[in-house]
Amino acid sequence: ITTVIFDLGRVLVRLSTDGERFGDLMRSVGVEPAQAFRQFWLQGDVHRHMTGELTPRAFYDAARENFGLSTSYEGFVEGWCDLFAPMPGMGELFREVAGRYRVGILSDTDPLHWHAIRTMMPWLEAVERPTLSYEVGYLKPHPEMFTAAARNCGSAKEQCLFIDDLAGNVDGARYFGMQALIFNGPEKLRRDLHPVQVL
Repeated sequence: ITTVIFDLGRVLVRLSTDGERFGDLMRSVGVEPAQAFRQFWLQGDVHRHMTGELTPRAFYDAARENFGLSTSYEGFVEGWCDLFAPMPGMGELFREVAGRYRVGILSDTDPLHWHAIRTMMPWLEAVERPTLSYEVGYLKPHPEMFTAAARNCGSAKEQCLFIDDLAGNVDGARYFGMQALIFNGPEKLRRDLHPVQVL
């Protein structure tokens, strides 16, 4: 292993609809935050945003139409990005791995969320070329995502270790030819990294 590639959501960051700004945004149109997030997914606009088909402005327009939002674009962005918090223990672990190996990011995300997460966690600057679905045009476990991740890291796929919270993505990475681990919390990941001699 020369390169360790991390997923973002539910690995490096926690995802929650409990954020005050997201809650206020959705309750302003009479929708509970958790229900609203499910609706975003079911309507397909999140998928289209994460694969680059919808620009942030177009995503805002779709959300305004679907939910009857009257907020400004800036207000929408604040609410939409109020879904994340750093995963406890993962900042330290990431920096420890980055001190020994090349590190990468492979994430299904959109440009608004990526900007918010990168601002929240400046240590992600250790990743020179993150692999983001809205730039690649696909979601995991599409093979093109893994191809792009290895290429962006400048590593052979066999030398990459990918860490994700979803078994389907871990299986996809292994089928592609990467080594992969499923994420079940930072302490479990730390233990899992010892047998593969990363830590």
